[in-house]
Amino acid sequence: MGIALRSPVALESPLDTSNDFSLGPAFQAHAAAQLSRFVDSEVSFSARELCSVDLSIQSPHDERLDWWEHIRRCRRRAQARPVPSLSVAALLLPPSIRYKARLDSSISKVKAVLRRRQTSPKQLFALQAGQRCLHMSVIDLARALQQFGFLDQAEAGRLALAAARFESQSLTSDANLFVSLDNFVRLMGSVPGSLVEERDDQHDTSSVMASPSAQMAETQLNLEAGRWAIKIVPHDRMVEVWSSRKVPGSEARPFSIWRPDLKTGAAAGGNTFQQGLRSLVGAGTGRLFLLGDIGKRGLDAPAQCLVAKVKMSRFLPKGAGLGLGLEAWMSRFLPRPVAFRLLWHDRRGATADAFGGPQAGSASSPSGEGLYVWRPVPPSDLFVAPGAVCTADSSEPRGVEIRCVPRAWLVRGDSLGPALWTNDRHEVKVQEGLGGVIACPTENLSHLPCWTFISHQFFAGT
Repeated sequence: MGIALRSPVALESPLDTSNDFSLGPAFQAHAAAQLSRFVDSEVSFSARELCSVDLSIQSPHDERLDWWEHIRRCRRRAQARPVPSLSVAALLLPPSIRYKARLDSSISKVKAVLRRRQTSPKQLFALQAGQRCLHMSVIDLARALQQFGFLDQAEAGRLALAAARFESQSLTSDANLFVSLDNFVRLMGSVPGSLVEERDDQHDTSSVMASPSAQMAETQLNLEAGRWAIKIVPHDRMVEVWSSRKVPGSEARPFSIWRPDLKTGAAAGGNTFQQGLRSLVGAGTGRLFLLGDIGKRGLDAPAQCLVAKVKMSRFLPKGAGLGLGLEAWMSRFLPRPVAFRLLWHDRRGATADAFGGPQAGSASSPSGEGLYVWRPVPPSDLFVAPGAVCTADSSEPRGVEIRCVPRAWLVRGDSLGPALWTNDRHEVKVQEGLGGVIACPTENLSHLPCWTFISHQFFAGT
């Protein structure tokens, strides 16, 4: 009974308060407390706590694991989490097994994201390596896995090194290692789980990615002539994504977030009848895309916003150019984001009434969870996502016609409006030069830039 009263687990509030009891040295008391937790089959330990237990027991890993799992099975509630995923695995498994388990977990994460985005490993490799490139450095692959939102820094580095050393015993230093496309694809297939299959008729990402020099030449801004005419045009039809109607607190000044409806409105060519008439005379062949969602003080819809429009130019340059149609040219030089990274969320406020059904978290949908602000991730540093995309639930945005713009078309402006939303950590500001598009943080997430197009009407394409 005296041992129970002096239980080392209760260091902060000992049960025995007799005058002749005192704790031992701090390091001994700490080690005893962590040993007691280990005996009780707890699973969450810090690095310091793991070190204390490891120094106190001398048995091999396999004996520890058998004994610990036997104790764990005696718990009242079933423990379903596999041991390799727990922090206590450092005490129970040899380093080689822990490494293999963490690597398999990283591969499974990448495969799950690839399936969700309907992308193959070859397409992911081509996004970073470039057109028809079969090798890239370990650093480039790790950077791609981080930038595209697949893994964190440690996981990305572990997977990139494993891909470089897959079925190889190379002694080259980590900085000089290269990953081949074949080894990367085989590493992805080393863990059970389906992948998006490559098909002959599939629009392969490697066919739409261009080298940096080709991208710069094809997207060079020209004010006189070019194969494609680009205009930043006003648009007057929008649908609500989110509003602050039900948000409590002093920071909840009335404001709302809207998204241009590209199927109707002035920029789309008017109503359905007007669009059909324009199509008959050959004037309806352009494509519209968003620059980002629109923020507005108050709950009423904005009178108008700005969207981008691309169509065949009447002032074509000499030569056949690249021989691409409008869709293929936009896929290569106005690419869609490769991912959406969640910046922050606030689970308060009313949701939209009728935008996008359940995906947007409408008022009639049970998925309305508040405001979620996402950053579109460009495929490379040559492109910029001018504005943020918002949703009313935690699902990654889908079906949003937003494109990344060549950085050469933009300049940093000074027309960032006042904050529409401010609390302890986050704020919403709009770019007045882009018609109220919500400002999106840069890659380092340290500040909100303000972008402006060099011209609202220009040409591109050789």
